[in-house]
Amino acid sequence: MVNLSDVARKAHVSKMTVSRVINHPDQVSPELMTLVQRAIKAVGYVPNQVARALVNQRHYVIRFLLLEDVATVEPNYAKLLIRLAHNLQQEGYT
Repeated sequence: MVNLSDVARKAHVSKMTVSRVINHPDQVSPELMTLVQRAIKAVGYVPNQVARALVNQRHYVIRFLLLEDVATVEPNYAKLLIRLAHNLQQEGYT
């Protein structure tokens, strides 16, 4: 698994700089942001959602509660829930 250290090594910057580019991009110069973003793509870095949840003290989990038997749920309602779940997953929720 690729981590911030790998990105920092590739970009020849500190881990703190990589973290700042990811979490506070307004605090870094455009040149530095471009350099770090290229390193992120080069090494294939993907943020760890579990670590992010721990730091932010959020769980990023949304649960749907169906009060009916799944077999009897109206098909359009089921499609809506599937679409909602897909869109939430794209935003990092489970």
